[in-house]
Amino acid sequence: MRGIERAATMVLLVSRHSNTSPHVLREVEQAIRVAHPIFPLFLEDVRLSKRLDYYIAPIHWLHLASASLEQHATTLTRAIQRDDAWKENGSPPTFARTLRFRPLSTLSVAFAAAMLVGVVLLSGAWLMYHRERGVEQATIDRSPYSLGYVSISSAEATNASPAALRLSGAA
Repeated sequence: MRGIERAATMVLLVSRHSNTSPHVLREVEQAIRVAHPIFPLFLEDVRLSKRLDYYIAPIHWLHLASASLEQHATTLTRAIQRDDAWKENGSPPTFARTLRFRPLSTLSVAFAAAMLVGVVLLSGAWLMYHRERGVEQATIDRSPYSLGYVSISSAEATNASPAALRLSGAA
């Protein structure tokens, strides 16, 4: 722990073994506690454990498969020297990276959120549709031409008196 406290940065070599190691997790926690920057270098494609993902998800990563070790050494040197140009070679926190490397529970949360948004949008559309129909119906109900309208046939109209026609609203 003293070595981590004395260091300026931490390069985290991520493999399937380090991903599940409680010792590596404690070292990462210690580096974060003393506010050291962490530079994850993925040696292989690994779906991160939830605890390690918590610490390194919001930072740029380097993937050994994306470039040679010499190129990554140059990139890490620039990163440690606080040259932000190193991020051009890194993998920024993106949705695609989330789908590829994060635990499956992230996918289920994203799916649930998408379903919730869909339900809210459909409910809103349904309410707007029925609200517009309700406004149309209210307009029809308040129309003076639709109040008291009675349909009569032409035979009834010829036999009815003009006063009866006025009362029924047909005149």
